[in-house]
Amino acid sequence: MLLIVFTKWQEKLAYALRILLILVFLSLLLPKALHLLVGSEFLGSYNKEENPSGNPTRVEHVEAESKEEPGLLDGIVIELQKFYRKDR
Repeated sequence: MLLIVFTKWQEKLAYALRILLILVFLSLLLPKALHLLVGSEFLGSYNKEENPSGNPTRVEHVEAESKEEPGLLDGIVIELQKFYRKDR
């Protein structure tokens, strides 16, 4: 048989109720505070979403690779091909 004896149970109950009350208060206050911060210029401009403009020809520019300067891996492959062609 397991017997649990609480000493100073009234103080522990009051402490637990205080903690619970603080958590409820913060859960009610935190969303309001975040809404005020996001509405301000401090965080509002940081998390701004861009709406589509409706222009279907608007695309992001991607750097075009020139044919004269291959990338690092392409250069290695080309050099290996030249090396093995010399052996034949």
